[in-house]
Amino acid sequence: MKDIAFTLTKDVRSKSHDILLNQAQNDWEKHFNSISRLDNLTYTKNDRSDILFILARIACQLEQNFRLTNTVGFQVYWQRDRNMKTFDIEHLLKDAYDITSLPPTHSFNDAKDYAEQRNRIGALALLPRSRNRSLQDKSYEDKLAAYASENVLTQSLCEGFYTNNPTVSRYLTDNPKLVFTALFTFGKNEVAQRAEAYKAVAAQVWRKPEAPTGKAQLSLI
Repeated sequence: MKDIAFTLTKDVRSKSHDILLNQAQNDWEKHFNSISRLDNLTYTKNDRSDILFILARIACQLEQNFRLTNTVGFQVYWQRDRNMKTFDIEHLLKDAYDITSLPPTHSFNDAKDYAEQRNRIGALALLPRSRNRSLQDKSYEDKLAAYASENVLTQSLCEGFYTNNPTVSRYLTDNPKLVFTALFTFGKNEVAQRAEAYKAVAAQVWRKPEAPTGKAQLSLI
C-alpha cells in the first residue's frame, strides 16, 4: 500500500479539481469492471481485510439506501480496536459439510464444492465479535433468530426486515437489481443470489464520479 499510495500522491499532486475529475472518469472503467467478478471473491486469511472493507462499504450503502434509523456506519464496521464489539466476518454456513443440516435443495456437489462456496462473498456477512463467537458453528436456520436483531447484512436475510420496513420494500421495488429477500434456508443458489445483490450495491458504492453540483465534493474512497 505504501508504494501505491506514494505513486498515487505524485500523480494527483497540484492538479485542479476539474483535471482530477476528468482523470478519474477516464480511468474509472478499467477498475470498475472488477466489480463484475465480485461473486468470485473468496475468504482467506490473506484477503479477509479486503473482504471486511468491502462488506463494510456495502452495509453502509444499504443503511443509506433503506434510510434505516438503527445504523452502524462504515467507521464502526471497519474499526478494529473495539474489542468484543469489533465486527468480524460471519460465515453463514457451518464449517463442516454436513448434509443432514442442509436443505434438500442445497445443490452442493460435494464437500469440496461446499467448502469453496462457504467462503465466497455471497455466503458472508458481518457480526460483532461477541455475537459471532456466541453462535459458534450453528446451522444457518438456527442462527436466523440472532441475525434478525443485528445489522443490515444479517437482518436482510430475515422475513421481519421486509414486513416491518415499508421504506425497504419500496426501495427494492424501485431498484430491481438489488435482489435482497428473506432466505429461510441457505444453499448454493442462495450464495449466488446474495453475491449478485452485493455486486449491485458495490456498483452503487463505486460508481463513476460525476461533476459535483453546488458545494459537493468529489469522493474517490
